[in-house]
Amino acid sequence: MKQILYKATVASALSVLMIFTIVVSALAGTASSSYSNFTCGSYGYRNKAEITTVSPGGAAAATYIGSWPSTTRPTGWFGALARLYTDAGVLKKQEGYNYTGSPCVGYFVYTPFYNVRGSYL
Repeated sequence: MKQILYKATVASALSVLMIFTIVVSALAGTASSSYSNFTCGSYGYRNKAEITTVSPGGAAAATYIGSWPSTTRPTGWFGALARLYTDAGVLKKQEGYNYTGSPCVGYFVYTPFYNVRGSYL
C-alpha cells in the first residue's frame, strides 16, 4: 500500500511540474521586427527591434545593428539605443547608447526588464 501511495504521489508531483512548465513557457516569448537595410556613406547596415516577455509580467526591448553584407567592423563602429514603449507610445524603459567594445559583425543592446501590464511594442 505504501508503494502504491508513493508512486501516486510521485506521478502527481511530476504532472503538476509538467503543467507548470507548459504554462510558464506559454507566458514567455520573443517577437522581432524584420531587418531593415540602409547605407551610411558607402557602408551597408541592417537593424531590427525585439521585445521579450517573461512570466509574470516582465518585458525588455532590444535593438540590433550590424553590417550588411556581414563584415567585421572595428571597435566602436556600432552604437545602439534600446527603448521599451507601450502600445500607446509611452516610453517605459531605455538603455543609454552603447558602443561595441571589440571588432564585430553586429551588436545587440537590451533595456533592463520592466514589470509590466498591458501591451508593448
